[in-house]
Amino acid sequence: MASPAYRPPSQRVFTNQDRRAILPAMSAHPLETRRAALNALKTGKDSMQEVSSRLGVGLSTLERWAKADREGRTPTTEVRTGRPPVLTSEGLEELARIVAGRPGSSLDEFAQELEKVVGFKPKSATLRDALKKLGFKHTRPTFAVKEDGAPAATPKRYGYSSRHRQDASQRYPSSATDAEWALIEDLFAKLGPGRPPRHSRREMFDAIGYTVRGGLPWRMLPKEFPKWQNVYATFRRWAEDGLFEKMHDRLRTLWRERIGRHEHPTAAVIDSQSVKTAEKGGSLATTGRRK
Repeated sequence: MASPAYRPPSQRVFTNQDRRAILPAMSAHPLETRRAALNALKTGKDSMQEVSSRLGVGLSTLERWAKADREGRTPTTEVRTGRPPVLTSEGLEELARIVAGRPGSSLDEFAQELEKVVGFKPKSATLRDALKKLGFKHTRPTFAVKEDGAPAATPKRYGYSSRHRQDASQRYPSSATDAEWALIEDLFAKLGPGRPPRHSRREMFDAIGYTVRGGLPWRMLPKEFPKWQNVYATFRRWAEDGLFEKMHDRLRTLWRERIGRHEHPTAAVIDSQSVKTAEKGGSLATTGRRK
């Protein structure tokens, strides 16, 4: 049997059309309606039910208005709904004065100056909305242009560029720069007896750094590097010879000298956290024999 095409009243879906229909009833009553209701209640000609049906105001709302009127809290302004604005008209005028005097300042500097007047530090989103309301627009600084059309000055760029690398098309962020490799080249580029290596030691070092820094399996080395079997064998040999420890010791010494400290630490901090071990089992005699 097919299900019915209607829904019971308890399962009726609340649609956007229903919301638009009840929104006027949910909104705040105008000030004239409140005053008319209070005047009708004071005359006593109509009952509270009649005033409620004629003006479209609920009984609880009429009782609340009547109580406020008896206590002397008569309305003088329109009832306002929602959250009041953070910055009043005085705060907006002060913000306009601050921005006009210091147009190149940041939002945080505007907030600090405004805090001295209004007593609190507004958020960045509040300042953006206020500046937009006042008609201010954020513009980026422009550089002067020469006669030939080229900019007179360009902002300084920081960080590594292609000139710091051997081949920018086959280098990765984990690869060592020329200056970095010059500090450790003598540790890894030592040539011993036998056939010379097919791949350079720096290429092997970059392949190891790519795998260790990225936490990847050896088999996932890109094709620009040597075969992963050769890279892994080189890594095992260098690790057994202690070359990575020597590299760390050298770099630590260079850094300590750079910051003006002794090349070797004179003190150390040891963690006092206890290490959990397995409980000793068996009888005392058996433990003695094991020792």
